[in-house]
Parts: sequence; C-alpha cells; structure tokens
Amino acid sequence: MVGTFYLKPDSLRLGAHGANAGYVGACRRPSGWQRNGFEVVSTLPGAFSHKQLGYVDPLVMVQGLVEGPTP
Repeated sequence: MVGTFYLKPDSLRLGAHGANAGYVGACRRPSGWQRNGFEVVSTLPGAFSHKQLGYVDPLVMVQGLVEGPTP
C-alpha cells in the first residue's frame, strides 16, 4: 500500500474543530485499506484512467477520527 494525504482545518474560526482531509493511495485490493479502518461509501464509475487497465472505478472511502456513537 502506498499513498499521500493532506489535512487542514475546516475554518480558522467557528469550524476549527473540524477538518478536511484527502487521501490518494494505491493498493491491489480495497481490503488493505479496510484493514486500516477505512469504509467504502461509494464508487465513481470509470473516473480514473489507469495506464495499463484503462478506465477503472475509484472507491470513495472514509475513516472516522472519533470512536463510538455519533452525538
């Protein structure tokens, strides 16, 4: 598994407790990300042009930062 990310505050004022983050990674199987706590929430049909495979479906995945029930 290999990847990159960014993380920044939503806002410098009232939204400073939230964050925006983006991850881009390559893994042969989504299970590699799922073992690290990510959940597949959507698929983008044919949205990525792979050099060898042509157009493939990237996955939209999320990972919560806080454990437990949502307030």
